[in-house]
Amino acid sequence: MTRSAREMVPKFFFLLTRARLTCTCVLQVRDMLGHKVSRERIGTELDGMIHGPDPLTALDLLRSMGLFEAVFEVHPSATEDITSEFARAGSILGKAACNMLMNWKDLFEQRHDLVDLDSKDVKRQTILAALLLPLRCARVPLNKSRTQSMPAHIIKDSLKWKTKDAEMIDLLHSTAPEFVSAYAAMLSSTDESSSSRLKIQLGRSVKRLKSMWPSGVFLACLISSAEASPLGIEEATEEVIPWREKNAASSLPTPLSKSLEEISDLHEHLEMCKSLEATIKAYKIDTCWQWKPLLNGKEVMSILRMTQGGPSLGIAMDACFDYQLVHPDATTEELKEFLTTHSEDILSEKYIF
Repeated sequence: MTRSAREMVPKFFFLLTRARLTCTCVLQVRDMLGHKVSRERIGTELDGMIHGPDPLTALDLLRSMGLFEAVFEVHPSATEDITSEFARAGSILGKAACNMLMNWKDLFEQRHDLVDLDSKDVKRQTILAALLLPLRCARVPLNKSRTQSMPAHIIKDSLKWKTKDAEMIDLLHSTAPEFVSAYAAMLSSTDESSSSRLKIQLGRSVKRLKSMWPSGVFLACLISSAEASPLGIEEATEEVIPWREKNAASSLPTPLSKSLEEISDLHEHLEMCKSLEATIKAYKIDTCWQWKPLLNGKEVMSILRMTQGGPSLGIAMDACFDYQLVHPDATTEELKEFLTTHSEDILSEKYIF
């Protein structure tokens, strides 16, 4: 049936007969699919659906057929209510991501100047990251002494996709709230000092995601929606939700925090994407992860009169990168002067741009 969902879009626009749809929804049939079809096969068919001509309809049909839970199989420790709510919310978020991608293809399909960018990987990881947003805070056992995120479990164990996919989606989930916080700051930014801090905040997020930063921007536009509310955590442990994620959301326009089912279009979400993308480019930090440091570690140690490296050198190198983010066209001599003038504050982490 997963193959049907993938192959019938271009042929029959998913006009399945009522009998076939009813048969698929029978619990016994779904259980057979979960046990008799290999996870590798399910992952392969899902990949084909995402890269097919109409992934939005394909995801919708998976949910209608009752196959969503079988495809995106959660860890056995998850309760039934988490499983059913994830199926509802995840399918809505996945379809929203597909919809947004169709309305804003340029950012993902015309970035040939960026290194290591595979458009198929971008599309797959972006849609799946959106779909798995409700589970981003849930942790499940990996072995006797370690845990992993629920999304990582689904990607590696349920879909048998590569570890790099799980690592990237975990990174997207942790970085998206930083873009939300930056966007909230953009809406209230009024002076040069706040602009400098915004450059650093955005630049650090771009550096972490490298060529995948547009996907982080996309997720930031969905993470505040009602459907993206974290599942699988107890009320007493809500501190696992980043403080900035909870507080920045309150500063966003109302449509961004409403249920996606209550919104007739995704205009506000697309506007947030465009605003973040335009600001990152205007600040000239869209390729900051490729920048060559103006000074190497030995040079920084010499200027600051450091006798050894360690954490202090890391702090100094971070300050150098932050200076470049604020001043993308800075010269080596200007950076040396900055280090010399503010050496004490830099090493004590008291310098504020």
